[in-house]
Amino acid sequence: MRLSKLLSFIRQAGCGVWCLRAAYLDFNLLHCMTLLVFAASMAASAQEPPPAKEPASESLQPSAANSSQAQQLEPVEVRTLKDPEIVPYRYMLAGLDAFDENRFRAPNAAFRLMLRPRKQDASLENATLFLSGENTSIPIPLSADGGFVLARNQAAADDGADLVLNRQKGLLPDNFAFKADIHSPGVPANRRRLGDLRLECEVEYAIMKAKMPLFARLLIKPYGSICEPTSRKMYPMISTPSGTAKIMLNHGERREPSTGLLPMRDLMWPDDTLVEFVMKSANAPERAKD
Repeated sequence: MRLSKLLSFIRQAGCGVWCLRAAYLDFNLLHCMTLLVFAASMAASAQEPPPAKEPASESLQPSAANSSQAQQLEPVEVRTLKDPEIVPYRYMLAGLDAFDENRFRAPNAAFRLMLRPRKQDASLENATLFLSGENTSIPIPLSADGGFVLARNQAAADDGADLVLNRQKGLLPDNFAFKADIHSPGVPANRRRLGDLRLECEVEYAIMKAKMPLFARLLIKPYGSICEPTSRKMYPMISTPSGTAKIMLNHGERREPSTGLLPMRDLMWPDDTLVEFVMKSANAPERAKD
């Protein structure tokens, strides 16, 4: 595998950004190298994609008993997408387990995931998502923003089901990212509850570990979760809304600006802390360019 393809995957998957941030914060080098090894293994496996599983369905050929009823039906064109985007359901179950274990951080929130294209030219228009296996075919409704609710289904897990997206798989895996989208009710617009963000961190870290090969999971196990309050490892990356000018932290009468990194592991800021994204003013003068 060429080095350029590996570097492209690391940049796409976000591993490089995480490792650079980790080095800046004195993160353990072994943990960082493990992520790079994981990226290399994923990029190598992308060269031989597994065969897609087709959703289970009944026979389309009418029997003699109901041939008269079948004649009244309009013909349906069935199209099968070759090599679609596939994510094993067990990865999402790992995130759901982490959600249940850390539910105390957002007791009123629901487990929700978000599909986000990694490329600018990728689109979720007319996208469909199925939980598909040998004996499983469950449609997963997608909202306009790419969000969806995924329930625990033991039969689908025993069937080795996959999440199948009707999008062509690219040269690199995971062209569409599955992100946690945890929101407690009653939070005002342009604000996020810190406990929700902490819970998102736990869910996404669990999904990332589930994708790793066994040796990589064994290497990082002694270091625990990156989301733990006592951790000095990688700092979780939090995306901010477009047009954000600054970030303010609010809890009770305490109000302080964020220095750019949210206090995900600082217990002085409890889970009920509100993270406020102060937007840029439409009348604010633009900064002069050199």
